Amino acid sequence: MPRLCTLLIDYGDFPSLVAATILSRPDEAVILHPRGHDAGAAGREAAALRHGEVLDVGEFIVDGIQEIDAASVGGGSIADPQRMEALDDACVLMRAAAAADRLGCSKILWPRQVGPNADRIGQAVQRANLVADVVQVGAGGAATCRLVIDLPLVDLTDQRLVDLADEGGAPMRAFQPCSAADGGTTATPCERCDGCRRWRAAFDAAGVAWPWMTVGDRADAA
Repeated sequence: MPRLCTLLIDYGDFPSLVAATILSRPDEAVILHPRGHDAGAAGREAAALRHGEVLDVGEFIVDGIQEIDAASVGGGSIADPQRMEALDDACVLMRAAAAADRLGCSKILWPRQVGPNADRIGQAVQRANLVADVVQVGAGGAATCRLVIDLPLVDLTDQRLVDLADEGGAPMRAFQPCSAADGGTTATPCERCDGCRRWRAAFDAAGVAWPWMTVGDRADAA
């Protein structure tokens, strides 16, 4: 088995699909999927698994990371969406760093995408750097090289991600945009939730056919 050197955090969403397609050596990579608990979780897990199968990655891990719930941490100001996102990111990154250390991976590919928003880009990069610093300090100077947490998609727009996936020949159905569809990647997206509307709009803007296009859609497009 090839030496594992890159760990991809794969949420089963569209940015994760794009990140998976740009892996230079999939056979030397491991996918870690942070399992969610909403209605779309099964579909995203199936999508992440599909990425591993298509790319023939070295290893696939499903991590039962519990999503942070405001009530479980005292409510109040912690319920602020930005604070919740920061906690979720820190949790996922720390678990990914632990897995990377156990497997000997020197790089984590984090498909965080916030678009061309300087403040949010800075926050995401800061979180990645803080986790890398914690790992370095925890090693007590014994680490021969610093863990790298790469965010190759962080500043890209949704439309640009669709362009990249199309250019790279990505299997466009191998993600689950829907937070309501309870099933695998074959489950038809509801077309009503925020995720469905977001990615349908991005595909339309990029001029790329929606992967779940219906007969009626094709007639309208014609």
